[in-house]
Amino acid sequence: MSSSNSNGNGHVLPRRHRIAMVCDFFYPRLGGVENHIWSLAYSLLRLGHKVIVITHAYNCPDTELLCDDGKVERRKSKRSGVRYLPGGLKVY
Repeated sequence: MSSSNSNGNGHVLPRRHRIAMVCDFFYPRLGGVENHIWSLAYSLLRLGHKVIVITHAYNCPDTELLCDDGKVERRKSKRSGVRYLPGGLKVY
């Protein structure tokens, strides 16, 4: 099985892949595993592959809302959906 394609002019083009990396540890947490996943994903993006990271949905810090009566109300914020990180990395 060949891992390359020809562009018709005899030049061999590298094959592009769609890669999903699944890890319970990723941004917004910081550490060795998180840094390794980020570095590997970013390197694959630079090579032209499409990369997404699927991770645990962490609770975000409380959100402060200013009410009409001047009181501050705190609500628990829940992050959901896709986050776009620098370099074109999508995190679900």
